[in-house]
Amino acid sequence: MAYYILEKGFELCGWKGLPFGLRYPNPRYCDFFDKESYHLVYAMDGRHNINENELTDKQKKLFDRLKKRRIVLPSDGKTRLDPRQEYKFFPGIYQSGA
Repeated sequence: MAYYILEKGFELCGWKGLPFGLRYPNPRYCDFFDKESYHLVYAMDGRHNINENELTDKQKKLFDRLKKRRIVLPSDGKTRLDPRQEYKFFPGIYQSGA
């Protein structure tokens, strides 16, 4: 079991029809997830203890990808997300910056 936190600049967010998103520091990029996967992404806030042995296969693959890309980093369990990184819901429809 361990704590993880999103790297600075990544933001938890959602839009109408796409409630489970992760916006990158470059606002032109955003990943969207299903509810099962987002449960893991949402827990990477520095406050939730993540037990890798309890993750589904899908979550383990996602977890490994996020760690490899340094989107999430180990945390001491005391560090919190910057308020700008906390989940925000936008009532409009998602439009990419492209």
